[in-house]
Amino acid sequence: MYEDSQKTIENSETMFSDSEPPSPRLLSRHSGASNSCHGCVENTKLLKQVLQELKELKEELSKNTNKQSPNTTGFTVEKSPIEAPLVEHLKKKFPIMLFPVNPDTELKAKVTVLLQKNGVTADLPVVLRSVRKYAARKFVDFRAQTKSKLLSEKLDVGAMQLAELARTIFSKFTDAVNLEIIKMTIILRSFCHEKKLLKKLRGREPVSLDFWVELKEHKERIDSDEDPLKWEKLQAREEKRIERYEKL
Repeated sequence: MYEDSQKTIENSETMFSDSEPPSPRLLSRHSGASNSCHGCVENTKLLKQVLQELKELKEELSKNTNKQSPNTTGFTVEKSPIEAPLVEHLKKKFPIMLFPVNPDTELKAKVTVLLQKNGVTADLPVVLRSVRKYAARKFVDFRAQTKSKLLSEKLDVGAMQLAELARTIFSKFTDAVNLEIIKMTIILRSFCHEKKLLKKLRGREPVSLDFWVELKEHKERIDSDEDPLKWEKLQAREEKRIERYEKL
């Protein structure tokens, strides 16, 4: 049994000693694998280089964007370069509007010009949102001033002719009185007359009403009237009311 084992060992040695070298084909495959690994290394280096270049490009674009892009985080009208001219614009528009409108294409155009003129690089939609809020607050203040004059105990606005009344209640907003301002004056006076808010028409008890809400409804009713002669008729009616009022 031991002899057979020995023979087996000898046979194995003979087999390996007589074997041929690895075929060139196998060597070729091993060589190809080596070249393939070398290519992987080169591809990895190239990928890292591309990623680094992309990172640097992204950082450069980010810097340029921060320098050139408008501010989109927010905008405050107060103490900005556009505040003073914006207030003047709102004062000019108030006597013919009383209430802000949305959308207001004229306001948008005005703001666009003011931004360009003053070199403000904020994002336009952001600025417009801030401007609309600012304008709404300003109009509330303007209406409060106007109401104070209409209901004044010192002034008897009911006896004033329409042009005089317009100059009186809108004096802080404009020096000129045009047809559009006269129309708004007619709306205001007719409302005060019908609600008995004029000095000689007031009762001893104060009138309970939401002044501006009801006046806005009054204005909308007049605005919706499609009669082409409505303003002539309304003006004639208020002039007759003034005559009667003076006789009270």
